[in-house]
Amino acid sequence: MCKTVPLLAFVLLFPLAAGGQEPAPPPPAQAPTDFDRALDAVRRGEIRPLAEILPEVERRFGGRAIETEIETDHGRWVYEVEILGSDGRLFEVDVDAVTGEIIDVEQEVD
Repeated sequence: MCKTVPLLAFVLLFPLAAGGQEPAPPPPAQAPTDFDRALDAVRRGEIRPLAEILPEVERRFGGRAIETEIETDHGRWVYEVEILGSDGRLFEVDVDAVTGEIIDVEQEVD
């Protein structure tokens, strides 16, 4: 740790020693992602956490979730869950993130 502190101090002070220039301003804030918006919605209690919904979907389809996404569809939060069944079949299940109701099921075909 002793070697890191002087190196860190050098790195932080180097721009000042190299001509007195100020460090570059931080980059502009980026727009929130769907994940950020979904996390805020869970915290506000507007939608159910995926951890509450996923076990029921996996049980119902007898498989494991291998991929999940969340998006809004016409103002409605929807979890998209890909389930790999124990028999090898692959399903895409759309679940209402507010109620946990299954909205749509598609079996993926190669």
